[in-house]
Amino acid sequence: MLNQAILVIRHNNDDDKSRQTVTRELFELCKTAGYKVLAFLEQERERDPRFEIGKGKLEELKDILKEREVETIIFGNYLTSKQILNLEQFLSCKVIDKYMLILEIFEIHASDHVSKLQIEIARKKHLLPIFKEFVKRRRMGERTGFSGLGHYEIDIYGRSVRKQIARLQKKLEEIKKKRRSLEDLRRDRGINKICLVGYTNAGKSTLLNSLADCETRVGDEFFTTLDTFTCPIKVDGRKVLCTDSIGFIRDLPPELIESFTATLEATLNADLLVIVVDVSDPLNEIKEKVDTCIKILVNIGAGNIPKIITLNKTDLVPNEKVEKAIIMLKNYGCKVVSISAKTRENFDAFSRNIAEILPPHKKMMVRIPLNSPLSSYAIHRIYTLSLVKNRKIENCETVFELELAEHPVAEIRKLVEKCGGTSIIELR
Repeated sequence: MLNQAILVIRHNNDDDKSRQTVTRELFELCKTAGYKVLAFLEQERERDPRFEIGKGKLEELKDILKEREVETIIFGNYLTSKQILNLEQFLSCKVIDKYMLILEIFEIHASDHVSKLQIEIARKKHLLPIFKEFVKRRRMGERTGFSGLGHYEIDIYGRSVRKQIARLQKKLEEIKKKRRSLEDLRRDRGINKICLVGYTNAGKSTLLNSLADCETRVGDEFFTTLDTFTCPIKVDGRKVLCTDSIGFIRDLPPELIESFTATLEATLNADLLVIVVDVSDPLNEIKEKVDTCIKILVNIGAGNIPKIITLNKTDLVPNEKVEKAIIMLKNYGCKVVSISAKTRENFDAFSRNIAEILPPHKKMMVRIPLNSPLSSYAIHRIYTLSLVKNRKIENCETVFELELAEHPVAEIRKLVEKCGGTSIIELR
């Protein structure tokens, strides 16, 4: 059963189209989090430092609460600790902001240990300043009837939460170190990686399913993919790794992004970012969403990674709409391709464009004598540093056909020479 809620949003001086997009997204967020919105209030004004919205709108909200049985007030804005406590005290009702709403959705969709760990860190970091403000008011006598711990016990509790955050961050850092080691191994082998990024619900998971012929979770809700998922795919005949990452949304707070560094590192370690865009959106929304994606990528340090904009869901719109979107997005200075992840339309052109952007690979033929005492070690390093396309025994030699990046070439040449290898033939 859905939780009953009232949705409130304060707008800045936004244009009508942008305001409609923001409002629609908030309703989708509420639905995904399991809330049924019984009433909706919006206001255009500067932020009120005490309550976020103006006193008149606050009184209107209180009147609605008297008429309806509502469990939660959801604000589509990010609230300060003081604002949350002021609102809860004035309305006598639970108040959550956009930050907590997104975290609730994350909790619903999180399935692996790393995601749950990051959610716990983000939640504790967000609640700690609220708790501090709560305690401060109690000590100042502003919150009569506050039941609970004494001053000493409250201080102990605050320190305990901070220690919990530090312990969780230490666990997360250990996981990140292991992942970085795997990334180093991948780079040593010359295996390239692309990462699917973009606005939430743009079709990234469907695209990965089609590229890899697998079945990751897909859905129409926001943030269906929270746990990063990586699998090998073929791009224009070349094997690469493809990662499906967390979806973006406008105005993601820096604190939330900071808490999900382990997830976002998959983006930072990519050789190419594929920005997936829903071409069935209105043109102005497409531009706004691409702007949001680019802004977030810059903020997390991925601004300089090569990118390709991919217009998805072409099966839902006429060609004229696709052409207009391509012309509009060419101003971003990267390649723009159109596909349908569902029908696999234009996948060949999509693969060719990706292959052109990825760092070029070399093909080599390596011959190692079977009787060489170093052959076992050399073969081990060959498998570590390259992709073995073919292996056979020929004239008392092990013959390899390899595909590899530029930097391991010198090491493999040297190893083969030490083994007494007859030749290394580089195939271009």
